[in-house]
Amino acid sequence: ESLEDIEMKKYLPEGMKFSKNKVDFIGRFEKTNECYKFAWSGSTIRAGFVGTGIAVKLKSLEIDAKYGASDFLEVIVDGTTQKTIAITKAPKVYTLAEGLEHGYHYVELIKRTEVGKTQMGFYGFDYKGGLEAFAPAQKERTIEFIGDSITAGWGNMSSWQTNEFILSEENATKSYGYLVAKNLNAEAVLTAISGGGIVQNSGGSTPGFLPIYWNSYAHKF
Repeated sequence: ESLEDIEMKKYLPEGMKFSKNKVDFIGRFEKTNECYKFAWSGSTIRAGFVGTGIAVKLKSLEIDAKYGASDFLEVIVDGTTQKTIAITKAPKVYTLAEGLEHGYHYVELIKRTEVGKTQMGFYGFDYKGGLEAFAPAQKERTIEFIGDSITAGWGNMSSWQTNEFILSEENATKSYGYLVAKNLNAEAVLTAISGGGIVQNSGGSTPGFLPIYWNSYAHKF
């Protein structure tokens, strides 16, 4: 056991359950030599840390330009949504939290946007002089929601029903699947493609996209 882990464990709250991992990935991710790639709506990265702040290095690996110039992640710190960050194609370090009381904290990054239109790369956390720590334990249950646009969260942040799709107006954390799982104290996995089906897609094309891409971290039409 390292000296860092011995020090970190002094700050772990009593009665709280922890993962065996310091960073957990919930959903479909692909590990490469450079980063973890992810694309599906609601893909979640969860990490613990000891300190007063944390940052992350991210990059948009793919954006369909007709839907916008940035991808989007929801940032949750200690269980409370703090902000949305816009991710661009240039690799960048994004501050997630700063000025916290020194001690144990945890952060969650949740991809708001859907597969087929964007994908991201996660390159690691900067603990700002603090320590990496065990992530909170994952929920005992995981619910997978398989569907199309309503499951992905298509346009659920739009003020007008007839708006064309843009990335900034999609938010997986406001989709029915994510909210159902949250209320049932379960992890949510959203396997959803707007217009996608199991037997056929919304335009009538076959075969359906979902069985083809179900076991993939990403896809392109």
